Amino acid sequence: MKPGRIIDATITRVVEYGAFALIDGTDVEGLVHISEISDVPGYRPEHLVAPGERVVAKVLNVDKKRRRIGLSIRQAVMIDGLD
Repeated sequence: MKPGRIIDATITRVVEYGAFALIDGTDVEGLVHISEISDVPGYRPEHLVAPGERVVAKVLNVDKKRRRIGLSIRQAVMIDGLD
């Protein structure tokens, strides 16, 4: 999984600081920080996404040692909007 890649994922759970998403075709789950869910400020994550929702996301970073992946829905939407 390389940073910059656009992937399909499914939201698995929503927490106060963002949402976790399972990357399609894998058993890998990444975090979409609240700041990377939407450009619209003032909303809590549960107002923006819900478990089971399918999303398109951009891989921001991969930390193999800590087994963490950072994702962005906001940046994937911006890229998708240019096509």
